[in-house]
Amino acid sequence: MILVVMMHVDEMHYSHFFAQTPFAGPWDILTSVAKPARMPTFFAISGFLASRAVWRPWSEIFRKRVLLLYYLYALWLAISLGIFRLLYAKWDSHFLPSLFKGIANQLIFPQTLLWFLYALVIFFIFARTLRALPWIITFSFAILLSAFSETFTWPTSSYLARSLLFFLIGAYIPTTLSCIAERASPRMALWSGASFLALTGLILVAGKMTPGIWLPASVAGVWFCLTISKLLASTRAGWPLIQIGQKTLPIFVLHGTFLTLLNYVCDRWASPIMRVLSHNILISAIYPVAINILVLSGTLAAHRLLLSLGQRWLFSLPTWTAPKQPVSRGNGKPPAPADPVRVEPIGSGYSLDCRNLGPTSDSTCR
Repeated sequence: MILVVMMHVDEMHYSHFFAQTPFAGPWDILTSVAKPARMPTFFAISGFLASRAVWRPWSEIFRKRVLLLYYLYALWLAISLGIFRLLYAKWDSHFLPSLFKGIANQLIFPQTLLWFLYALVIFFIFARTLRALPWIITFSFAILLSAFSETFTWPTSSYLARSLLFFLIGAYIPTTLSCIAERASPRMALWSGASFLALTGLILVAGKMTPGIWLPASVAGVWFCLTISKLLASTRAGWPLIQIGQKTLPIFVLHGTFLTLLNYVCDRWASPIMRVLSHNILISAIYPVAINILVLSGTLAAHRLLLSLGQRWLFSLPTWTAPKQPVSRGNGKPPAPADPVRVEPIGSGYSLDCRNLGPTSDSTCR
């Protein structure tokens, strides 16, 4: 989640107000280097969390794994696009038709920061529907999509094509991620990090359009991110990382709108101050770190405030959509709910333990 926020802070805010500073280039390089690892890691962990659900009946998982995610995508798409148009678009007779057209278009063809939620719905349906097929078929298809991901021209399609494979790895063979986390060590972090940097450099040498060039770097990047997350979780930095990991969803849906409002304030009322800050070398150096902390803490504070005001429908399905509990004919009481699947958080947001991972595998790391 931190890598995602860093990228959007750089693209939407820092590069806009600090483009002429000597630190703009290094921050662009940092976010670009993280590109092969950022979303594949996000989707691998998401697949891991869905690894039990893909083997359950649709009646048990459709509401949580499909309806909820698409509801949140549609809701926050309307909120974020509405706020952006209110602040920056011209208020005339075309305002509402243009807004509704934009929302309707992106309900099918996502082009905003929220495309991750849309992808989760598509990927889960794909994994759940094709679970009976031999894995060689589904994985071969996903590898081909990844290999030729840069040839897709529709916005976000290259990200979708590159990420499906990692969601399937997490969903179908979750012990792969568990074992990486279980074997995490400083030496493993060093080797995986060096491999990731070398393979990312290969993308620059061979060209990003080279078929299959992204896949090795993404594999090494996921390996490195899981390793370093597990190691950081046991340090003093672990507690704030765990808090961020546990609140990934609210941070994700809120941070784009938070940046939109921040940019509007800086453009409208604080532009002289921003110009002064951008000419200070020390401030230019520490500003991106400070603004990332501000966005993360600000979204968490906004989430707590909205929940305290009773606005839970912004982060979960409205209560009126919940199915009615069946009543047992024997004692007149509803049946007890099934035991929830509990996943303990670590630095990356979830505990990746090699044991008791459900029906996909009963093996352990050796």
